Amino acid sequence: MRARINQRQGGFTLIEVMVAILLMAVVSVIAWRGLDSVSRADSHLQASSEQTEELLRTLHQLERDVALRASVELMEPVPAGSDAEASDVPAALSVRSADSGTFRLDVIRSAATPGEGLQRVRWWLKGDTLYRAAAPARDRYPLPAPK
Repeated sequence: MRARINQRQGGFTLIEVMVAILLMAVVSVIAWRGLDSVSRADSHLQASSEQTEELLRTLHQLERDVALRASVELMEPVPAGSDAEASDVPAALSVRSADSGTFRLDVIRSAATPGEGLQRVRWWLKGDTLYRAAAPARDRYPLPAPK
């Protein structure tokens, strides 16, 4: 009889199979949460790197505008006998700010292509966004306003 009982117990019991399935379920839940965490971190890093690249492009453009500012002050010819002064002519670099936290930076810079003259560039902050406007280059004064 003992030989028959040992012969019947050749496989797994139902309890052993259920314990094995439970352990596999726990391991798969842990793996799924880990994978989900890694994918969320990856998407966050990609968004952060895109934002950093945009910020760097903006700062490089601002640096270029300031580096190319006109090296001589623009002088508008003042007609004889007029009350206008040379101080009415804008400087190559001017900053205006207000108590409300807004500011405006005006730059008169050399054109991107040498020999085209000068151009007026304006940077301003509106809300949380920094804007830039550039006028077409011109080789004589007055320079057009940026649009």
